[in-house]
Amino acid sequence: MTVQTFLFIGLMTIFNFITPTDSKTDKYSVLYTYENFEIRKYNSLILAEYNDENNQEFSVLADFIFGGNKEKQQISMTAPVITTMDANPAMSFVMPNGITNDNCPKPNNSNIEIHDVNPRLAATISFSGYPNSDVCETMKQELIETLASLHIEHQNDFELHVFDPPYKTFNRRNEIVVSINN
Repeated sequence: MTVQTFLFIGLMTIFNFITPTDSKTDKYSVLYTYENFEIRKYNSLILAEYNDENNQEFSVLADFIFGGNKEKQQISMTAPVITTMDANPAMSFVMPNGITNDNCPKPNNSNIEIHDVNPRLAATISFSGYPNSDVCETMKQELIETLASLHIEHQNDFELHVFDPPYKTFNRRNEIVVSINN
């Protein structure tokens, strides 16, 4: 483990103890459940999204919520952290309840985009552990096969949802999520 990694994990540990986590931000209704597969109706969300070729998405978004915005306002860390699963992945932090496009602090980094996500139907598959690319691809394929077996069409907009900080080692919650057609 590098010194930078050790310091980052230490910082996130301290941050976890001094900052409340609003884990109820990602509101949804479960419409169908079978083992680790669910069909959900998600409510609208406000996301802060960032994409970087240098893999600095988390630190840039963390700076934004720690006060790296025009108002110098701290924003609660929420779950999940969302990463798109496409060729040019972007990471998003879900804004806590009460933050809208009208009152969201303006990021200091002009490459952070604040945008609405409309309500949607989605299929999810849950898994534990650390979400590396092999595990994510395996779970994505399992979700695709499950949807095909149920004759459910998806929109191919796969996302990884991570609910736990990197220092949590047991009972980690991760999901692969894809929008489905009505």
